Amino acid sequence: MPSDSHPLAAEDRSDIVVIGNGVLGLSIAIEAIRRAPDARVTLIGPASRTGAATPAAAAMITAISEVLPTTDDDPVESAWFHLVRESVLLWPQWIEELTAAAELPPERTPRITRGLLVLGDEEDLAFDAIERTARRLAAPARRLDGREASALGIGDPVSRRRFLLLEDEGAVDPRSLLDHLELVAARLGVRRLDRSIIGIDTGRVRLTGEVSISAEKIVLAAGAGCTRMLADHPEAARRVPDIRFGIGVGLRCRTHSGLLVPKVPIRTPNRPLGPGTYCVPHSNGTFYVGATTELSRQPRLAPHQEEIDALRSRARELLGLSIADDDGEPVIGHRPVSVDGLPVLGRITDGMFIATGTNRDGLSGAPRIASLLGEALQGGVAAIPPVMRPSVDRTGGRHG
Repeated sequence: MPSDSHPLAAEDRSDIVVIGNGVLGLSIAIEAIRRAPDARVTLIGPASRTGAATPAAAAMITAISEVLPTTDDDPVESAWFHLVRESVLLWPQWIEELTAAAELPPERTPRITRGLLVLGDEEDLAFDAIERTARRLAAPARRLDGREASALGIGDPVSRRRFLLLEDEGAVDPRSLLDHLELVAARLGVRRLDRSIIGIDTGRVRLTGEVSISAEKIVLAAGAGCTRMLADHPEAARRVPDIRFGIGVGLRCRTHSGLLVPKVPIRTPNRPLGPGTYCVPHSNGTFYVGATTELSRQPRLAPHQEEIDALRSRARELLGLSIADDDGEPVIGHRPVSVDGLPVLGRITDGMFIATGTNRDGLSGAPRIASLLGEALQGGVAAIPPVMRPSVDRTGGRHG
């Protein structure tokens, strides 16, 4: 999408401004203009996306394989799971609809890999929870034996391992997806500005270059950066729980003749103290291995060597994937993690809206979240679960 393709006056005007150009920001901007084709919708964010979550993601489209043993027992955690699960089922139709809405040829639609293989130990409560959830929801899933797993490219499967193929979960190449959403947004008339935010006033966004845009509605979809943007708005900030930087480190690798790479995304279950280990094949002969996660109040722009070493070790031990020391490009991104573990979706105050705190599920939940924010922008809130809305009940009324 061309950036700053329209000249900006010192005081510019838009109907809706969306801050943040990852998958969520793009999806919300697209949804906003699809619902109001005559509206002037502006999307703001630096084209470099340094440290952003989406470019550094494995981009798995998952819900059931993210389940923990506690998910069913916690109604709040369960509400978020069901929203993401609903969104996962929407993904194939949603991305095809966007292609058609932009009048692009169907072959331009990013390819979604269907089928995700979960690897569990013989005694593994998290694996049991995933399998139990798939059975309860009648999701297409089946156990594989070691021979079948080997046929999918699993290196040296251990006989005591269990394998569960979730047939309606999968992945997409995040770079192809971002390019596609940028193109769809441009074709639908979203104005794209390659700028950074200096500050937000009531009904006004101040940008680098000594320009500002006034807008009736402003959407914050800039990940953990949303907290900083609310610094000058104590009444808004007291409704939004603290958002931390979930620092994710991974390896983006290229296939070669000496490396056996799985044909479908594979992963171990999540653990209470962090995410599982996974390998996701992407387009153009590349694949992604992840991940480590560290919660921080500040972003970090480079991985630590010990993180990369540990990632290679886990990939070899758990996935049977031997990645040489000189294989792979380390990547780092920041997922927005709210202190109460839930996303923050909807209207904060008059004219100000937010979509953040999605942790690992922002991409998976994008179709449904975009729809919910599109409805909120038009005055609706009923479909957003109350536990996910901005509220002083989530912060104890604190400021900052």
